[in-house]
Amino acid sequence: MELKLLNLSISLDLSISLDSLPTDVLLTLFKYLDRSSLGSVAQVCSRFRDISYSDCLWIQASRKALASNQLDPASLSMSQKIFSARDKVRLGKAWIQGHTFESLVVVQNTKFMPRLQLEAKRLWVAWGNRIWCHPRLPDGGIAKTTSRLLRGHADDSSKFVVSDGMVVSGGQDRSLCAW
Repeated sequence: MELKLLNLSISLDLSISLDSLPTDVLLTLFKYLDRSSLGSVAQVCSRFRDISYSDCLWIQASRKALASNQLDPASLSMSQKIFSARDKVRLGKAWIQGHTFESLVVVQNTKFMPRLQLEAKRLWVAWGNRIWCHPRLPDGGIAKTTSRLLRGHADDSSKFVVSDGMVVSGGQDRSLCAW
């Protein structure tokens, strides 16, 4: 299109490309895409990837996803890292589709269930009169080898608590042990 004004010839190019739109406009457009389409858009360019990974696009789906409730302080202390809304959706979908794995850490031959306490860096397990500490792996799994073995009760450990690096346990023998 040409515009002639006062004998000046100015040529205007009215074509507009999607990547020239402001980020807030693209976010509004991307909100109408389903997860699969959003994943496809993320592969177009690095700017679209950054925008399509924005939590505001994934927050609705993450509320329905089967993933760690990291808003709860107790759950957050057991998590190794804080997940973005997109990662919560991805993890939830992996659980639903069965793309997860189980790992057997140890087998016990007694009839009682163990007592467990999961922290960000370790899993504490109490069986009988012993308490084991299994370190967590970087991928979130549990190591099969123990880093600590605590003994002190003559009978079964009834309850134990781990806080600030200290383990306190009460036993069926009415003893209280701390390490």
